[in-house]
Amino acid sequence: MKRILMIGIVVAVVSLTGAAVVSGQTAPNRPQGVSATQWIPISDRLGFVVLPSASIGAVAGSADPDVLLVKPPVEGYFMVKDKGGWSRVAITEPVFGPGGT
Repeated sequence: MKRILMIGIVVAVVSLTGAAVVSGQTAPNRPQGVSATQWIPISDRLGFVVLPSASIGAVAGSADPDVLLVKPPVEGYFMVKDKGGWSRVAITEPVFGPGGT
């Protein structure tokens, strides 16, 4: 009984390891032309593309210990995947609220 259990565990571990290796070798699931460093996957069908930042000038530090140094915001856009491929998502704000009135 222990031998059968041990064989079952070994088969399961080998199968899971093999599946992880094979899935890692498949083509990347990101839009064409988007590098891996720019792509932040949220799910299989949704992700965020980070645009390269234009360096305006880096803040080296502050003499005041109470100053909170925060990185500048990241710019980019969302992409969604459907049957036709990847599409860029444009988010628009309504004029006066959800109903537009």
